Amino acid sequence: MADLSVDDLQVPGTIFQIGIEPNRVDILTSVDGLDFDSAWARRVISTYGGIPISLLGKAELIANKRRVGRPQDVLDIERLEAAKD
Repeated sequence: MADLSVDDLQVPGTIFQIGIEPNRVDILTSVDGLDFDSAWARRVISTYGGIPISLLGKAELIANKRRVGRPQDVLDIERLEAAKD
């Protein structure tokens, strides 16, 4: 992470992974099926380790998973749509 720069975060399609599963954080510079401005406007603010973070909203997460369409994404969509907000 010492070599990470602001310019690195402006390259679409780049994924930064911090940590090791199951405690890994993925930072994506682009997401299939979404554009930044609308996703940012509908983001959900949460915390991780006491630090504020922004997450995709439920509708945006479902839209992304529909676009990607892997078997696990299809299962995730079913669970997300069944879950109460």
